[in-house]
Order: sequence, then structure tokens, then C-alpha cells
Amino acid sequence: GESKAMGDFRIIRSEIIIEGRTYKVTETLLLLLEIIEDYMHLAQFYPFLAGEVGVKVYELLKAYNTSSHQLIILGGAVKLQRIKTKNITAKHLALNSLCLSFLLYILSRIAPRIPVYEEERIRKDIEAHEETAIKKLTSILVGKINQALPDINLNATPSKGTESIVNNTKVLHDILADFY
Repeated sequence: GESKAMGDFRIIRSEIIIEGRTYKVTETLLLLLEIIEDYMHLAQFYPFLAGEVGVKVYELLKAYNTSSHQLIILGGAVKLQRIKTKNITAKHLALNSLCLSFLLYILSRIAPRIPVYEEERIRKDIEAHEETAIKKLTSILVGKINQALPDINLNATPSKGTESIVNNTKVLHDILADFY
């Protein structure tokens, strides 16, 4: 497969391995990183443009954060038929969460090099979005448990309800294990 390595940083297909942590990412995030890299080179070669580059990086991060929030958290990807499923799934939420986590990492690495416009604000916006994705993942599991509660029969072992809770928890665990 496609592999790009630089020091303690590797990209293998849609995974980025950096400082021992693996991030599964989307093609869109990889494209965003290429654009940010180009801007960083511009700031490196023309230091007087660092402030303007900081504004552009902010605009890129904000656009990505806003778009992915609309597509994944608000379900726009379903409405626009950008995904194959009829709903936003745990896989979508997990991938979205990892991409946001990686963006926060990237922001922490960029900020010491250039003055990122509204750095604290964009960091808080991305963190809030990531927290929302994780809460939605949690709500999926809680929903499955609540759905199974009426089917729990303490006189029958195993009961339909307990089997459902165990199976749904295992499915969600397996999905998340692929991402985290």
C-alpha cells in the first residue's frame, strides 16, 4: 500500500501513525493536511506571511470542523446521500472523533510555529464537536440497552433482553476496537 514516512510520522493508506498513536482518517482530512502543509511551507519561506497563514489555517480548520459537524453530527451526509447507509453509524462517529482528535494534535503542533488566528476558539470548537461525537456514541449504546430492558426476564437464563444487551455491546466494542 501507499506509505509515506518522515521520522516518527507515517501515513499508510488512511491511517496516520505519529508518536506511537494511530489515527484512522478520511481522505478529506488527508487533503486538508496537504493544504495546511503548503501554507506552512509558505510561512517558512516567507516569514512576513505567517500572520496571514495563521488566518488561512484557522479558516481551513473551521471549515472542516463545521462541515464534518453538519455531515456527521447533524446527519447531512445521509440527506445528501454521501454515505451508503441510511443512518449515521457508530463507525462514522468514531472516525469523525478520531479525525477531530488528530486535528487537535495538528493544531498543537502548528500553533508554536505560526500565530493561528483565534486559536483558542477553534480549539474549543473542535473539542466540543469531538465531545458531541463521543456522547452520540454513548447514546447509541444506552439506546440499545434501553431497547432491550423490557425483554429481560430474570427467571430465564439467558433471556432475550440480556442477550441483546451483550450482543449490542460486543458489536459496538468491535467497531470501536477498529478505530481506537
